[in-house]
Amino acid sequence: MKRFLTVSVTVCALCVLPLALLAFANQTDKGVVQALQQIIPASTSRKALANDALSTPQPTQFTKPPSDSQPDQGAVAPAAASSNLQPWQQQLQQCVAGYSLISLASVVQEIAPTVLAVSTEAVVTSPSRPSVPGPGGGDLFEDFFRFFGQPQREQQPSKRHVEGWGTAFVISADETYGVLALTNHHVIEKADTIKVKAYDRRVYNAELVGSHEDTDVALLRIKSDHLNWKVLPFAQTPVQVGDRVIAMGNTLALGTTASEGIVSGLGRSKVFPSGRKGLFNFTQITAPISPGNSGGPCIRIDLDASCKPKMEIIGMNTAMSASGQNVGFSIPADEILEPVYKQLRNPPHKVVRSWMGVVVSEVDWKLAKNLGIDPPHGALIHEVVPKGPADKAGIRPGDVVLRFDGKMVRDDMALPVAASLKGVDKTVPVIVFREGSNPPQLSLTLTLGKRPENDELELASANPGATIHIPSLGIWVTDGTEALPKWHLQELGIPENVKGARVVKVSREAKNFLKGKETIIKVNRRVISSARELKKVVDSIKPGEPLHLRLFRGNSLAYYFFSKPAEPAKEPKRKK
Repeated sequence: MKRFLTVSVTVCALCVLPLALLAFANQTDKGVVQALQQIIPASTSRKALANDALSTPQPTQFTKPPSDSQPDQGAVAPAAASSNLQPWQQQLQQCVAGYSLISLASVVQEIAPTVLAVSTEAVVTSPSRPSVPGPGGGDLFEDFFRFFGQPQREQQPSKRHVEGWGTAFVISADETYGVLALTNHHVIEKADTIKVKAYDRRVYNAELVGSHEDTDVALLRIKSDHLNWKVLPFAQTPVQVGDRVIAMGNTLALGTTASEGIVSGLGRSKVFPSGRKGLFNFTQITAPISPGNSGGPCIRIDLDASCKPKMEIIGMNTAMSASGQNVGFSIPADEILEPVYKQLRNPPHKVVRSWMGVVVSEVDWKLAKNLGIDPPHGALIHEVVPKGPADKAGIRPGDVVLRFDGKMVRDDMALPVAASLKGVDKTVPVIVFREGSNPPQLSLTLTLGKRPENDELELASANPGATIHIPSLGIWVTDGTEALPKWHLQELGIPENVKGARVVKVSREAKNFLKGKETIIKVNRRVISSARELKKVVDSIKPGEPLHLRLFRGNSLAYYFFSKPAEPAKEPKRKK
C-alpha cells in the first residue's frame, strides 16, 4: 500500500508541474522556454534558447556560466540587449547566433588566403678558408689561426646552391602599389630568386621592394595579374597580455599551418635571434611556431560590436625559443611593422631612422626605488649629444624618460625603438623625471632629427671621450690622448698631430694579441686619426679580406696581419 501511495504522489507531481509552468507562463505573458529559464541556469539552457525567439530574461535569475562554456553556433538572430544586464550577459545574449569559439575552423579559413609560403634560391660563394695543419685540423684551429695571423694556406673559393623557405603575408592589393606582402629580412637576405605559393597552390614570382635589416622587415611585390587578394588590417587598439592569437606560417616548408595561443608578454627587447641585433621589441606569444614560420602573421581574434569574428594583424612571427616550450616572438605591428612598411612601400623604398641624440641605460628596481618611480619603468639618460635633438629639447644626463609621444616607456630599449621609427622632424611630447626638480616630472617637447649613419660615431665626434665597440676585432676604443713617438711617426709618414685610436678594452679572443693599452695608428695603409675613423675603416673591409694593423705599445711599434673575421655571434638563444 505504501508503495502504491508513493507512486501515485510522484505521478501527480509530474502531471501538476507542467500545468503550473503553463499557468505561470500565461500569467506573465511568457513562453514555456522563458519560464524554464527561471529555474535552469543560462549555461544549461543554451540549446533551448536557440530554438525559440529570445526575450529579455530576468537579471536576478541569470547565473554566470563557467569559463569553459561557450555559445553554440545557431541560426537565431541576436536579441536586443537589456540595459539591466551585465556586459558579459549582454554579449552572451547577442552571441547566441555568433561564431563558435570552440572551433576556429571558419576563422583559419578566412586568414589562410592572406598567408604565402616563400621559397628562395641563391648562389653563394664561400670565402676562401685557410687550411692549417695541426693536431685537430678542424674549424676551431682554422678560425684561431686565421684571426691571429699564423701561417696560412688558402683554398680556392667555392660556389654552392642554397635554398631557403619562410612565410609572408599579403598586406595590400590595389592599383597604386600592386600586391605587396611583408616578410622577414632574414628570410630573403641574399636571395637571387623569390617565389611565393598562395593558399590555392598557385605559384607567383616576387621581387624585393625594400628591406630593413635593423628591424628584420622586408617588403615584397607579388607579380600577380589580378588584385583579388584577401588582406587583413593592422590592429587599431593596443595589444594586451592575454589577447587570443593565431600564428600562421609555412612550418618546416610543409605548407600553411595554424597554431593558437595568447599574448604572454610585451616589450621583449633583450631577445637576439641567432645572435642578430637590431631594433627589437618583440611581443611574446604562446602559439607554437617552428622553422619556416618566420615572416608569417600573428593575428588577434576577437568579436566586434555585432558579434562577428574580428581579425587584426598584431605582428610578424620572427623567432622561437630553442630551450622553452611554445615560446615565440613576434615583431609588433604598431611600434615597428606598420611604420617600416609605410616607408618601404614608397620611393626610395628605404627606412630613414629618426634620432634623439642620447645614450640610455636601464632603470633597475634599486634606482626606481630611490627615485620613487613605481612601478619601475623608463629609460635613464646616460649621455646627451651636444646640439642634438634631446639637448635642444632640454633633456639632461640623469633624466629618466617616463613617457614618449603619449606612451609609457617600458625599458631602456623601448625608447630607441620608438624614437627611431617615429619620423624625422616629428615633434612629440616627452615626460621626464628629474631628481631635485619641483615638480619632479617635466613635460618637454622634442623634435626628432635624422639619425646619422651610426649613433656611436656621431657621439664620438661630439664627445671625444666616448667609447666605440668594434665587434669583428673584439675591442673597444676611444680617441687617443697620449703623444706618440715622433721617430716612428716620421718613419711611417704620419703627421705628428695624429693620436690614433686607443684600445681601452679587449675581448677574451683578442687578448691573444692585444693587452688593452695599445694605440692603433694605421689600418691597411689608412692613417687612423680617431676611434671613429678606425671603426669606419674596419667596417669597410669585408670578412675574409686581409687586415694590416700598425700600433704602438708603449714606445715600441707592433704590426699584425690576418684575415678579417666575421663578427662573433653570441650563443643563440632563439631560432627562427
